Amino acid sequence: MTVTATAAPTLLQPITVSGSGGARTLSITPQPYQYGTNTITVTATDPDNNTATAQFQMGVRFVPISPGQGAAMFINPNGNALSVRFVGVTNTAYTVQGSINLSSWVDAGPITTGPDGSASFQIQLDGSTTKRFYRVVKR
Repeated sequence: MTVTATAAPTLLQPITVSGSGGARTLSITPQPYQYGTNTITVTATDPDNNTATAQFQMGVRFVPISPGQGAAMFINPNGNALSVRFVGVTNTAYTVQGSINLSSWVDAGPITTGPDGSASFQIQLDGSTTKRFYRVVKR
């Protein structure tokens, strides 16, 4: 017997089916930064080509970061600035920090997430530093 599984939409891909006979396990991995509801379709086909299909809904929730961790960032270059959007804990104060060596961090300013957990800020590019690292930490 073969067993396959798919998700629609595909934010829960890949789906791996393991085991044998009637003891099968689905391993489902959400794509990074994706959440929502998917319909999982599982199809079993026997050696005579008879099939059985079952569907179920599976939701992936947004899980905020734990205190002390950084946040997921999405960076978009825009002329002489970088627009940075990140997702953290809803309605929470953070500090943006910068470093040129990943050991000494300097506060670049405060930022607070909104009701959806996201916030954005601009980093001005002055050309004086060839490499700079940024992080967002919970205050």
